[in-house]
Amino acid sequence: MAFKDTLVSSGNRDLIAERLEEVLLGKGYRVIGRLGEGNTRDVFEVEYSTDGGLRQKRVALIPKTEIDGNSVTTQINRSKGDLDEREVSIHSRRKSHPNVVDVYDAFKFDGRTVIIEQFFDSVSLEDLIRLSGPIQDPERFRSLFGNVINGLEYLHREERMLHRDIKPSNILVGKNHEINDVVKIADLQNAGPIENIREQFLPTRGGTPYTYPHLLNDFVQHRKTCASLRTDFYALGATMYYVLTGEVPFNFTLERATEGPFVDIAGERVHFALKEDGKVIENIDIPDYEKRLERKLEKVPKRYRKLVGGLLSLTKSPYHDEGWSDYGYLKHEFGRAIRKRGLRENVSDFFSGMKRFSIAAG
Repeated sequence: MAFKDTLVSSGNRDLIAERLEEVLLGKGYRVIGRLGEGNTRDVFEVEYSTDGGLRQKRVALIPKTEIDGNSVTTQINRSKGDLDEREVSIHSRRKSHPNVVDVYDAFKFDGRTVIIEQFFDSVSLEDLIRLSGPIQDPERFRSLFGNVINGLEYLHREERMLHRDIKPSNILVGKNHEINDVVKIADLQNAGPIENIREQFLPTRGGTPYTYPHLLNDFVQHRKTCASLRTDFYALGATMYYVLTGEVPFNFTLERATEGPFVDIAGERVHFALKEDGKVIENIDIPDYEKRLERKLEKVPKRYRKLVGGLLSLTKSPYHDEGWSDYGYLKHEFGRAIRKRGLRENVSDFFSGMKRFSIAAG
């Protein structure tokens, strides 16, 4: 797809694309090619040339003019203003960290904020699992999630910030690093200071299959709610589950509907439906969720079940909304899950895996 074809949908596409390329060139950025897209932005690889002739690869994030009209969460997020501008503000205030993508530059174009960030030769964790299959090897799991936990703890403890959109597509894994992965957390569009978020209620943000179920219930029932450390921990657990099984633990989504519950978005009344696996549900039944979680955890190798189950449980979780000490427990359980095990434990895991394979094969 050509650069111009991703920017606008009107007849002015060629003109706007040319103008944007001119602006990029004027700032020292030459478009090399398209890397991909998210719900709200197109992603391009660019080459940056300094006055001294030094050339560096970087990434340009260009906001879309049209978004998925069926995604209620995306519509809500966009209605809250220029998320890209806010992301730039967040990055400008924080220190650099090896497990979080850095932003180098930003500028306005046609009312949109174009972001230039660090080039990282990588694949998203979502695509890695989709292409290569689940990862259950303890050393690779340690390499991946040791980095993710470090990055998340930095955001929480040092920057006092919630990410609010932790999911496999927002975690980048460096290519050709199978033993010691280079991993970076990306996309801080929905991030915000913990103190401010505590004062905010509806609506929620983020990808719903990785969203804390209590937030979804509160949204549907118009109860006051807000994100917390617990909601980021839940998203971490759901991401671990996806990496270990290749599936999301629960496929909850918020989709636009013609009737039923509604929310006001930028002055428009938008009806929505809470769905699981495409079927409308009134809410998430918590006792039923816990029972099904126990069954779903059987797909996870035994060594990881306590770690993942603790992050995903809604009634038995050891993690709390403001549990700064929870990182000690998280790291303890993480270390326990990846430690070397005896022959008896390995044989038990082997036969557990064979049982899961036999059930799947029917």
